Formats: sequence, structure tokens, C-alpha cells
Amino acid sequence: MKYLVILLLFVAGVIPALSQEVKAGRIEVVGPASIDFGKYPAAEKKVATYKIRNAGNDVLKIINVRKTCGCASATCNKHELKSGEEAEVEVVILPDSIFGLYSKNTLVESSDTNNRFLCLTVAGNAIPLVDIKP
Repeated sequence: MKYLVILLLFVAGVIPALSQEVKAGRIEVVGPASIDFGKYPAAEKKVATYKIRNAGNDVLKIINVRKTCGCASATCNKHELKSGEEAEVEVVILPDSIFGLYSKNTLVESSDTNNRFLCLTVAGNAIPLVDIKP
């Protein structure tokens, strides 16, 4: 009898908890998470724009946008996204800052507990104006 009462109390506590919606922001990329510029003159500035969305049901905070190379700059136009709201992350490859084939990542740090760092990738082949060989 004692076990039956404990079981009923457990079920009574678990069922309502399971039916409640979990409140959390969830980050996702709208469109591709990787952009390839192809072959281009290294003196050109290249800009990649990504769209991100809060696919969760609570506010998503964009904590930081981290670039992995001094050859780039990265910004996000919003720092808080309500449910369903979108933002743009802009990654700029600076002119004359990188040469040859490359692939660089940008990390969007957010309050999403399941995906704290969203990875966005830019790639290309920056051809220098002059290639001096010994």
C-alpha cells in the first residue's frame, strides 16, 4: 500500500511537469551555414551575410560573435531575439589580409543551452596581385 501511494504521488508530480512547455531560446541558421567566395582578387573585400533565428519559445541572447582569424571582422545586428525573430551576422574578409585557399570559422555564442556556439564558415581562394617566387 505504501508503495502504491508513493507511485501515485510520483505520477501526479511527473505528468504535469511533462506537459509543461520548456521555455528556452534556440538558435538556428536560416539558409546555408557555409559560404564559398570562390576565386577572387585578394585586394577585394568580401562580405558574407548569414541569417539566424530564434526557433525557441523564449528570448535568445547573442552573447558574442567570435572570429577565428585576424583577416576578418564579424558582427551581429541584434543582441536579443524574441521567439521567431531573425538577425543578421555579417562576416567580412578584409582586403589584402589573406592569400590562397582558406576556410575560416565564426562562432556565434548564444544563451541556447543545447548549442552554445553556432559555427558559420567562409571559404575562398584569394589570389594576390603579384606572386613572387624564388
